Amino acid sequence: MKKLFALGLFLQLIAQISFSIHSEAVNLLEPIDFIHWTLLIGIVLIIPYTLHFSTGLSYQIGVTVSLMGIVAQIGMCAIDFVLWTFRHENEERNDLVRHLMEEPMIWPIFFVVGPALLIIGLSIQAIGYYQQNFKGTMLAIIGSTLLGFGNFILPGNRFIFVSGYFIFILGILLIIFDKKNSVQGA
Repeated sequence: MKKLFALGLFLQLIAQISFSIHSEAVNLLEPIDFIHWTLLIGIVLIIPYTLHFSTGLSYQIGVTVSLMGIVAQIGMCAIDFVLWTFRHENEERNDLVRHLMEEPMIWPIFFVVGPALLIIGLSIQAIGYYQQNFKGTMLAIIGSTLLGFGNFILPGNRFIFVSGYFIFILGILLIIFDKKNSVQGA
C-alpha cells in the first residue's frame, strides 16, 4: 500500500510539472488527455493509504479533509476532461471556462479550495508524526506552505508551486517509509 501511495504522489508530481510547461502541445496531447489521466490515476492510488496514514486526532481530522480534497480533485479532472474535448475550439472552451468560473458551486469547490484540501489533510496527518519524524513533518509543512504560496499568493509562479509539491512529497515519503514509525500498511 505504501508503494502505491508513493507512486500516486509521484504521478501527481509529474502531472503538476506537465501543467507547468504551458505548451499547447503538452496541454492538448492526443489521443487522450494524458496530464489529467496521470493526475487522476495518482489521486486514485493514494486513496487506500490515506485512510491508514495516521491515527488519533490527526487521523480523524486529516483523513476527512484529505478525502474532501480527493473528491474535489476527481471532480476537477472530470470537468477538465470535458474541457479537453474542446481542444480545437478555443472560443467555445473559453466560454465554458468563463461560465464555470461564474458558478460558485463549481469553480471554488473543484478548482480553488477543493484540491488544496488534499494537501492540507495530508499535512494534518503528517503533524501526528512530528515526534517520530520531525524532518519529514517539517518538510511536509514547508512544502504545503510553498504550495499554498505558489497557488494563492503568486498564482503565476509554477516554480514555487512545483518545488513545494516536491518538498511536500519528500516529507510525506520520509514519514511513511521511516522504519521507526508504526504507519500502517506495507
